[in-house]
Amino acid sequence: MSWTSLQVSSREIRSGLGRTKQPGHQDKRRLSRLHRAASENSASSAEYPSLESLSMSPMIDTKGWVQPVEEDGTEATVFAVYDQDKTLQYIGFSKDLRNSLRTILFRRPSKAFFYRALNLPRLDQKEMLAIREQWVQEVGTSPPGLGAEMKLWQIPVEGGAISNRGRRGAAENRTKEILSALSSRGLKELFEVNQELLDEGQCDVLPSVPLTEEEKQRQEMLAKQVQDSTCKVEETINGKDIAFTMFFRNKFKTNGGYMIDLDVTMEQIESKHRLIVGNAYCESTGLDEEALAKKAFAFLLYKKVQRQTEGLMETTQFPINYFAISELEQWFPDFRDVFEQQPTGDFWRFHRVHGYGSQIESDKYLKLGPE
Repeated sequence: MSWTSLQVSSREIRSGLGRTKQPGHQDKRRLSRLHRAASENSASSAEYPSLESLSMSPMIDTKGWVQPVEEDGTEATVFAVYDQDKTLQYIGFSKDLRNSLRTILFRRPSKAFFYRALNLPRLDQKEMLAIREQWVQEVGTSPPGLGAEMKLWQIPVEGGAISNRGRRGAAENRTKEILSALSSRGLKELFEVNQELLDEGQCDVLPSVPLTEEEKQRQEMLAKQVQDSTCKVEETINGKDIAFTMFFRNKFKTNGGYMIDLDVTMEQIESKHRLIVGNAYCESTGLDEEALAKKAFAFLLYKKVQRQTEGLMETTQFPINYFAISELEQWFPDFRDVFEQQPTGDFWRFHRVHGYGSQIESDKYLKLGPE
């Protein structure tokens, strides 16, 4: 590996504009050790923590924000970014980790799903380069973001216009595509777009600014609401462990059961669904409506059913974004096998004579369970 492949650019070190440090756990012993290592200059690379010793975190947290923890006393950070398969894609440097991760998430949404970070007590380019070199040696190869794809990580996204006149329009469309993709992964915080770059046919986001006390309180309130309605689901289907999170957005009581709006997140991909659960199914399985919803989606994820359906659907495509529990066994006879208490009742071979629509005021749409 050539030394030039590890050179740090001034943009990487100086890109942090204003620190928006989040409250984090203090690790004085590690910061003290790193400070001594930095002051000695001759410290061996073995003194730096390995990549594997650092915890891996999702780029987007469970609240839908990019909120890395920076320890008190942090002046710089060396961080590694991973794709959806947890393959190393990039190693970078930052004075403001939150904004660095936000920028990378926007520029490389298909490559940035997880990260590891090492906070340092002072900005020392020699030390940061040594850490990056050690990590590259640990992995055994230089990640794409330090090679042929480096510019894609370090410069704004090109809008793809074919003429000067269409530069802004193309950049706006590309920005919408990126933000839509991030929204589908559960991003809920606002990414403010750099309007000046749009005129140049490029796309990028502006650094975030520190939240006001009122904004912090509102964020905490919303986070608590989300946390109270979010659960981690772990099920075993035919010997295979299925783990995901489920957020219950709304639940409507109907004459015959429940209509539930929920979000499912697995491997950093979020999808939105509406599920109809009849009271009869709760009674026959001994489970409440939320437990049935968890079982249903664990089964669908086990079956690897496509979670997004758009436009006209094929007759062979399960309507996963809007369906009733009764439809699952019609499509998958083995669905009933996931229950410890085997379902009873003739309605488990239920054949619909009409669909369930959005007009819940109509008796036709409220009749759930056996016909």
